[in-house]
Amino acid sequence: MKALTMALMLAACAFSVSAQTTPQQWTFTATSESAPNAIPLLDASGNPYPCTGQNIDSVHDPNPNCYNPLVVTTDWTLTEVLGVVTSVTSNTPDTLTNSACSANSGVAGTSISETNILGLYRTTFSVTFANSATITFTGNLTLGGSQFTGSFVSTGSCMGSDSGNFTATLFPAVNATYVGQFETSSGGQGVAINLATDSNFNLTGTVTPASNATTCFSNMTIASPLANSFAASFASGDVLIAVASDNSGNVVGFIASNTDANGYALASDGLYFTYFGLAGVCSGIFETDAPFRMERSTSPRHRRYRSRDEVKTFFGQETDRNFSPMLRRED
Repeated sequence: MKALTMALMLAACAFSVSAQTTPQQWTFTATSESAPNAIPLLDASGNPYPCTGQNIDSVHDPNPNCYNPLVVTTDWTLTEVLGVVTSVTSNTPDTLTNSACSANSGVAGTSISETNILGLYRTTFSVTFANSATITFTGNLTLGGSQFTGSFVSTGSCMGSDSGNFTATLFPAVNATYVGQFETSSGGQGVAINLATDSNFNLTGTVTPASNATTCFSNMTIASPLANSFAASFASGDVLIAVASDNSGNVVGFIASNTDANGYALASDGLYFTYFGLAGVCSGIFETDAPFRMERSTSPRHRRYRSRDEVKTFFGQETDRNFSPMLRRED
């Protein structure tokens, strides 16, 4: 009896040791929709693009209508034992969306259910807004796969009964240094941005101007106590949000992506950086789509921010128009 008990204990220990957890960053993009739901793009005058005429948002969008495709970015943790998925947990604070529901009602909860059969698991991912509206994505994912497809449905008046198909893409964590220039009245100013993502999707790093640069900030630290008092720094799907401060009290918010405002990807896995000054002498200074090259390999990101007001609103600044951020984080 003792021998049997010991054998069971050893087997249980071996089973426990074999469990592995993997942080994952996913972006869900609608490829067809019954009713446009994403917050529309703005033209140069600050007006939404019309649904007729030549001013479509981007020829690269998979959605053929005049608005952006519905996008949800999220982080979750996959647990598997001996190649079998035992659980998938989502991180609600790191779930972002461009849905019209996010204009007045943030993401209040997320959930994942899955059924695993020999490494192929059927995943249902649900997003619930504070006003009780929901979006539910369902698709089949192969263990170790980096993309899957499926269908989605929604509830709530702000969703307009939107439904259709989607593609979900997995993005590895960024841990790299990027070098480029921010344009100022004095010309291009060289800057190096080092980024690191931990297993909880927190983003840290540094922003270092070149020795001859005349930027509004000096050496900055991402996710410093002062920076965190403005907004958290984190990765969600293919979106990177970084807030940094220097020793002089300057605070700047950065949003990074691999595509520019027109949907064109930067070669060699580079990133476009948009920034907005939040405090100090940098306050109010803004630049979008500054290209930075990567110094060591990582995977490309595929999300863009287009307007000054989108970035201002995201970082809690007042705007001169009633416009909601493309992506909103709710803690």
